[in-house]
Amino acid sequence: MGNIVQPLRSSFTNADIVACVLTSLPDFHCLASAILISKTVYNVFQQHPHSIVRAVAYNLVGPALPQALRFVRCQNARLHSRPVHELLGDDDIQKNPVLSNRDIRSLVVVSNSVQELENLFSLRYVNLVTPQSVSFVPSE
Repeated sequence: MGNIVQPLRSSFTNADIVACVLTSLPDFHCLASAILISKTVYNVFQQHPHSIVRAVAYNLVGPALPQALRFVRCQNARLHSRPVHELLGDDDIQKNPVLSNRDIRSLVVVSNSVQELENLFSLRYVNLVTPQSVSFVPSE
């Protein structure tokens, strides 16, 4: 009698699982789509917006996220023509770890540009003997 299956009271039984799924999404388009799925998913996102956004940004950019974030923040603040000692440093990124909408948009643009360059490089060095073309995977 211990094997009786209880009906689920909600479509999501554990908010931690939903948060884990949200943090594993590859880009912000997928995140926006996911939080529109249901009110439950939206509420989970609202409970942890900064950590989820940061995780998705890491999934998008990879381990270079701190450098990419420093680049886009300097670019957004119009600091690109300033001397090096006036630019944002690692401590500035650590003091303000929350990503603004402008930071997110700029990271997406930079990520798309890098992806285009990687695709161009892959096309240039295609091995014509191999039936499949060589292309980078996101971890490369």
